[in-house]
Amino acid sequence: MPISFTKDDKIIVEKIQSYCLYQERCVKEVKNKLFSLKVSLKSANDIIEYLIDNDYLNEARYTKMFIQGKLSLVILSSV
Repeated sequence: MPISFTKDDKIIVEKIQSYCLYQERCVKEVKNKLFSLKVSLKSANDIIEYLIDNDYLNEARYTKMFIQGKLSLVILSSV
């Protein structure tokens, strides 16, 4: 079932989409950002569900990028 957002929530969704497109994010980072924007718990959960459904937020992809970043730091520091 498609999620319907209020006008204010649509503005927040656009901000969070940009936040997720800038770099890979985990759900916790997005929740923290949403709460810093004073979004209610229900709206935050709906927005996170929307982001996951539309592939803006992907925990597996985030984990892969996180590990690659850490590995490249280890490799660079050992040179």
